[in-house]
Amino acid sequence: MTSALLVLRSLVCVAVPLTVLLSGGALMNKASARVFPSEGSGAALKPLNQRYLGYDTATVTAYFDGLGTGKGKEGERRFLEFDLVFPTVFAAALVAGLWMSAKAAGQRRPPLWAVGLIVIGLVADWTENLTQLRLLDAPLPLDDSVVNQASSATIVKLWTETLVIVVIAAYAVAAVRRGRRLTRGQTQPSASLFS
Repeated sequence: MTSALLVLRSLVCVAVPLTVLLSGGALMNKASARVFPSEGSGAALKPLNQRYLGYDTATVTAYFDGLGTGKGKEGERRFLEFDLVFPTVFAAALVAGLWMSAKAAGQRRPPLWAVGLIVIGLVADWTENLTQLRLLDAPLPLDDSVVNQASSATIVKLWTETLVIVVIAAYAVAAVRRGRRLTRGQTQPSASLFS
């Protein structure tokens, strides 16, 4: 495989999951007619599913209050329902990117712990969405333990998915370096990147 082809393949490995994530999120926002509530200053509140450090009961209450009772809550509900299917698509994209990048870097397969992170992220994403759906219809005051469950699931989902994307990028860089070595005529296999 030529150096240029390995560079291109490496870019595709990283681009596949990121494209699925960004385009999938945009499509779900549009299809669900999701709105983002704003705080008193008019600045949009960050969606709960994008908070790397989680959230507390006051944050969830403020976010849901900002949605109102009509179209805002219905859009959020539809988004969360769509987001019960999307994690499977995104997990498949992560597995594909991980597998392709490991192969491009000269590995037989990606490490099982990285595939395990994808599974953990998938389950956390489902847990997050199901719990947030439960909270959306819950009477006030919201149950702190249920909010903590949703928050913990969000944290696990975001950090595991981010870590897998970093692993894919690291394999992509290793593949580019491998391509340079192959171009210079060095055919010695490199040591495993993550084993």
